Amino acid sequence: MKPAWRRPAFWAWLCLAGIPVDLLAWARGWTLVDPVYLGLSLLWWPVDTLGRLMALQALLRGQAPAWRRFPAALSAEVRLSLWMTGVLLAGLVPAFFVMSRVGFQSRPWLAVELGLGLLGLVPALLYSLHRLLAPLLVLEGAGAADALAGSAKRLRGRLGPFLKAWLPWMLAGLALEAAGWALPEPWSLTLTPLATAVELVALVRGASAL
Repeated sequence: MKPAWRRPAFWAWLCLAGIPVDLLAWARGWTLVDPVYLGLSLLWWPVDTLGRLMALQALLRGQAPAWRRFPAALSAEVRLSLWMTGVLLAGLVPAFFVMSRVGFQSRPWLAVELGLGLLGLVPALLYSLHRLLAPLLVLEGAGAADALAGSAKRLRGRLGPFLKAWLPWMLAGLALEAAGWALPEPWSLTLTPLATAVELVALVRGASAL
């Protein structure tokens, strides 16, 4: 079997996941904060999930039809987003409380509020990192809830080795995304599938390090 990067279907799924909404936004002159763009991005979320799931299966050289695991994959992403939002808001409660009491009146208090805000991000970050393996477990046949729980269980106490293998590739993917922002539109979209592919490789490399 050919490597995933040599198969047109792999790149077709990545293009389907990441390009259409941004291409339409460029054609219509929408910005990233335009309500129409945000709404279409939300509506395109299932297609984005399916595209990345199919591309991930191609990387793993799986034989089972990944589209059958799409409902579980989408459910896992929605659950993760909702729970992470809840954890994030809970972590930011101390910063919000201090801001409600003292506002932004002095630099020392601004430093305290900023410090509390940054500390409040840590629980949500750790929560999401411990559930990065969920798409792989979904492809193995796990349901949404079991995939999230299984990812947290696999990475408990082993986040260090995972991050060591995952982080360089993930940073490379983010660097490609940043390079795309520096290009004039629509040429910036040409780097979107490549960036997503590198980020998927990061996930596979991280999982193989466990």
